[in-house]
Amino acid sequence: DRAGALSRGGGSGRDARFYSYPASPLPRFPAYLLTVHPTRDHFLPPDPDAFKRECPSHGRIIVIAPTRAACETIELALGLTGVDTVLEREHGAELRDWALGGKGFGIVAGTGTGKTLGIRPVAESILSESLRVGVVNREREATPETPTWNVVIVTTGIARRWFQDDLITRHDTVVVDEIHQTSAELELCLALGKRAGVRFIWLSATVDPSFYAKYLGSANVLVTEAFDPAL
Repeated sequence: DRAGALSRGGGSGRDARFYSYPASPLPRFPAYLLTVHPTRDHFLPPDPDAFKRECPSHGRIIVIAPTRAACETIELALGLTGVDTVLEREHGAELRDWALGGKGFGIVAGTGTGKTLGIRPVAESILSESLRVGVVNREREATPETPTWNVVIVTTGIARRWFQDDLITRHDTVVVDEIHQTSAELELCLALGKRAGVRFIWLSATVDPSFYAKYLGSANVLVTEAFDPAL
């Protein structure tokens, strides 16, 4: 019958159930894929030793964001300059002085005051150089350029991995955005950061500052109820 003929290679049909296709040549992959190691942890820098060697003189700023979406928002804010905010108008000079002082501090300020935008001037004061910002999360992996970043924005799970691999050290400043959005991963990050001896700067709109001020050894806490009436 026809099916039998096809199974033996006879006939002119090309029924996929019976026809034996010739072996195809190996697929051609993009050149960059040849450098990808299948077992590498893509949430860590490809060369951890290079990341440690290239640490800026004042350490790095590691910003821990509560969500992947928050990473993008913080990255955008760090790219903006000259934005007038309530926090900058009323407390900008004070916060820059705290940043230069070398000790940890907290900011409790409502939505619309410019907390996230305030990360940039604080980072510039600490680093004393132009910002080179990158993001590592489940959608954006670490790259060979990661060691050149002096500001790294990560989610809590990635931060915990970096602490465990000694990629965040006592030379670094850890900025915790929206610290009131607590989780098991964030609590681990705070504990690991305390053990490593990092400097903590933390931000929140609603948290009772007394607990985190004591737990993280904050030298100062700014609490303001000011808001921008235009928002």
